[in-house]
Amino acid sequence: NFESCLLPQMENAKGEPTMPTFCDGTLEWKSPDTFVTNLKDSEIYRGQMSHIERILGRKARYDILLRPLPQLLLCRLESCLKIKDGEFYTHQASAINAIRGGSHVAISTSTASGKSIIYNVSVLDAILQDKEVTALYLFPTKALAQDQLRSIQEFTGFG
Repeated sequence: NFESCLLPQMENAKGEPTMPTFCDGTLEWKSPDTFVTNLKDSEIYRGQMSHIERILGRKARYDILLRPLPQLLLCRLESCLKIKDGEFYTHQASAINAIRGGSHVAISTSTASGKSIIYNVSVLDAILQDKEVTALYLFPTKALAQDQLRSIQEFTGFG
C-alpha cells in the first residue's frame, strides 16, 4: 500500500486535489508493468521517461572466504543472518578477502545489498584476532548511524 503513492499532492485543471493516475482507489498498484505504464502516462511524469528496460533476474552467486572466520563469528552469522558455512555473495566475499589482505576497499552497491555485512564482519573478525583493534564508523546521517548501531548490537549481543 503506497501511502498517497509517496508523491506530492497534485491538482487537476480546476485546482482540485487529485491522486496520481497510477493509483487506484485502494492506493495499490497491480504489477510492475502496470505501475510503469501508468506512471509513464500520468500527467506529472508524461514525457520524462526516456528509456525503460526490463532486466531479468538472475541467480545469486556465492563465494567463500580465502581464510575461515573465527567459529564465534560463523555461529553469529548463521544464527542472526542465516549465512551458512561462511558463504557470502561474491561481492561480499571479494571485499572481505581484500580487507583481510590489508587493502583499502570502497563499496558501492544498491540498497540492501549487504554492504553492512562486509564492514561489520571485517571489523569483528579483526577484533576477535586482536583485542586492541579499534574501528571508526562514519555515517552521513544520525538515523543511519542509529540503525547501524542497533544492527551491530543485535548481532553481537551487546547493547
